[in-house]
Amino acid sequence: MKWLNKGHEFDVYAGPLVKNFNEKQNKFYIFGAGILGEELKSVIEKTDCFAGFIDNDYRKQISGVGGAKVISLQEYLDRDKDGLVIIAADIKNIPVITEQLNEAGLKREKDFYEYTEFMKDIFPALALYANDQLYIELAQICLTERCSLKCKKCAHACYAVNVNNKDMSIEIAKESADYFFDYVDIIKEFVLIGGEPFLYQDLNEIIEYVGGKYREKIMIFSITTNGTIMPDQRTLDLCKKYNVTIRISDYSVAVKSLAEKYERLQEKLEKNQIAYTMSDKDAQWMDYGFESVDRSENEEVLIQTFDKCKTP
Repeated sequence: MKWLNKGHEFDVYAGPLVKNFNEKQNKFYIFGAGILGEELKSVIEKTDCFAGFIDNDYRKQISGVGGAKVISLQEYLDRDKDGLVIIAADIKNIPVITEQLNEAGLKREKDFYEYTEFMKDIFPALALYANDQLYIELAQICLTERCSLKCKKCAHACYAVNVNNKDMSIEIAKESADYFFDYVDIIKEFVLIGGEPFLYQDLNEIIEYVGGKYREKIMIFSITTNGTIMPDQRTLDLCKKYNVTIRISDYSVAVKSLAEKYERLQEKLEKNQIAYTMSDKDAQWMDYGFESVDRSENEEVLIQTFDKCKTP
C-alpha cells in the first residue's frame, strides 16, 4: 500500500488511545509475573511507563519478581486503577483473568488489553504518539541469499542463487543497521538472516557492530539458520557476549540426515551457554503465492504484487 499521508496515517486511530492512556496516568501494569510478563516488562521499561506486576500468587506479591514490585488486583483497584493493565499469561489462563477483571468492573480496551493485541496494535501507537518512541516488532537484514539447502519455492528464491553469488557487503550491512536504528527506538526482535547466514564471511563483524552499537534497543537479537553449518568459536563467543539467540529451522522431515547435525549444533550451543530455539519440524509449510516476481514491472504492478503477498 502506498502512503497517502506520510507520517500521519495513524493520527485518528491513535488519538483516543493516547487520551485514555493519559487518563491512566501514562502507566502500564502487567497482569502475570511469569516468563511472558518479564519479556513484556523488558519492552515497557524502555518507555519509563512500567508501574509493576499484578499477580494472584501471594508469594510473588511478597518477594517481587526480577526486582519489580508485584501487587494484588485489589491493591490496583485501591490505587484507583492508575494504569492500563496488560494480560501476559498462557492462553488457557487468559479467559480466567479476563473474567476476574470483568468481575472487578474493569472494561476491555478502556482498562485492559490482552498481550497479543496490545503488542501488535496498541503499544506501537502509544509508544510513538505518547512517548515519541518508534517501536517495531520484527526486522531482518538479509546478509546473503546463498544457502546450503535448495528448497523448492523458497520464499527468498535461494534455490536459484549460485553458491558463488556475491553477498551483501559489510559496508551496506552496517549502513542498513545505522539507517534503521536512526529511526527505531525499540525493537522486539532484530534478525540476521539469509539464505544461510553462517555462510556470510563477515558475520562476526556484523554481530559485533550491531551488538556493540544497538543492543540496548533490541529485546531479542537473533540469527536464523537451517542448522547445516557449525558456527566457529569466534562466532559463538560473540553470540554469548551479545546474548544472541540462534533460531534453528528444522527441515529434518524432508532431509533425514539433518537430525544428527541438529543434535551436534544444540550440544555446542548448550556448551557455550547460547540460547536457541528449534522450529516445529511438523509445522505447516506456507506457499507465498508467486512462482516468480519481475522487479522491472512498473510501480503500480509491484504495489499490487506486494499487497497480494501471503506473508503472515
